[in-house]
Amino acid sequence: MHNISKANTKIEMLNKNLNSYLSSIQILKTTIKQTTATIFELKREIWEIVGKLIRNNGKNYEWRKSYIDYINETTIEIHQLILQQNNIQSIMKSYYQTIYAIQIRKLYIQNYIDDLKSNLEFYEI
Repeated sequence: MHNISKANTKIEMLNKNLNSYLSSIQILKTTIKQTTATIFELKREIWEIVGKLIRNNGKNYEWRKSYIDYINETTIEIHQLILQQNNIQSIMKSYYQTIYAIQIRKLYIQNYIDDLKSNLEFYEI
């Protein structure tokens, strides 16, 4: 019986770890959605500026320079956000792999518990 309670304790610990990883993944998914929305908004702003440049044919040098500088800065920001998304996705991938390993470990321990219980039942007869 001691081994069964010890194994149940391990399963409880694995469940806590599993829940922790799952909640972290939800946070990361939310972050990715927010980042995607930000990227979309920045791209929309760039297209609006390009439209302004086309409409005034880039006649005003100061405006043209400030618009182009803004486009360059925004493009750099978009690339940084994309890199951030890629990093988050690789973290999520490692979390999913860890979750898979935890689930396999839980299954192994549950099978161990079932074997112990069946052995107890066998010897009680």
